[in-house]
Amino acid sequence: MREPSEFKEPAHSCSACMESGSWAYLLSCGMEPETWENILSQVGNDVHSLKKLRAVNSLSRKIVDDKLIRLMRDIKNDLYAVQAVIPNPFAPYEPVYTEDDLSSPKKARDAAASWVTLLCFANLRSRQSYYTLASIDDANGKSFMHWITATLFGKCATRVSAGSRCFRPLAQKMQEGSWRPGPEPWVPTREAWIDAVAGKLVAVFSTHPRAQERCQSIKTMIQHAVYMVPEKAVRDRLLLESE
Repeated sequence: MREPSEFKEPAHSCSACMESGSWAYLLSCGMEPETWENILSQVGNDVHSLKKLRAVNSLSRKIVDDKLIRLMRDIKNDLYAVQAVIPNPFAPYEPVYTEDDLSSPKKARDAAASWVTLLCFANLRSRQSYYTLASIDDANGKSFMHWITATLFGKCATRVSAGSRCFRPLAQKMQEGSWRPGPEPWVPTREAWIDAVAGKLVAVFSTHPRAQERCQSIKTMIQHAVYMVPEKAVRDRLLLESE
């Protein structure tokens, strides 16, 4: 399975990296997993830092993906704590964003799109460890895609009784302004974000004969995660009127 260039392992040239003094070269040459774990503990939990570390080599990718799997489990535990109205014993991975991510709705949306993609690929890698034919858009993949999008950044993200508390500030920032129904054209804003997420995910099968059909299937799943039922009806009407 080929991942998009921003998420896949780059083909580093050791000689070139050595000449440039690249930290990627130093980290990718014979370091023990324990050393990687120590490095991971010092790296920020924002999506930009994790993407960079994940791209160094196959070992760093596995360690980052394992961390993301633990994060997803903590998110589920956090949701249970929220729904039960009990103190949060997990406080998972905070912060999961940078100050720059929260400086504007657009930057928050860019970070959110990268988070959805990164978590979907980590989930896929985990499933491929026991089922090699797993794909990003099979039934399990799309089910996870819907759940993680709706929970972190979509229709469930900012409700007090739902969403993940560690991601909520990012979700609140990305949903400011033209994201919400109102006088501003909010449907194009949401559709642009959905297209961005789908574009990152479908890059893995861009040369597949049914790539367009699979892309549309992914977009539909993300739309269901973003729009509440009444909003979806308004969206369909507005898009029909604009044709």
